[in-house]
Amino acid sequence: MRTENWKIEGFCEYHSASSSFPTDKGLRIFSGEDSYDFVTTNEIKPEYFYFVSRLRTDYLLNFKKVSERDYWSTKYDEDQLDEEIRQALKEKRYTFTMQ
Repeated sequence: MRTENWKIEGFCEYHSASSSFPTDKGLRIFSGEDSYDFVTTNEIKPEYFYFVSRLRTDYLLNFKKVSERDYWSTKYDEDQLDEEIRQALKEKRYTFTMQ
């Protein structure tokens, strides 16, 4: 089974404690409160992809307390996961901050 790119990049970003994309802007875009030109030749711009990958990783490992083993072995529905994160952010059950 091939590991999804977002997991690889998100795990690296999560452990690096840094990001090339501003957290506040990324959260506004992710939540639909701000717009962003996402597409560069039909692909999501790398800096936003890394941000979302780290957000998903933080949500799963830090908030949901998913084990690293389950993180790597579970095939997540990305749209469903993103919607779950948006709802948790909206309800203020989850707060994403750069460590």
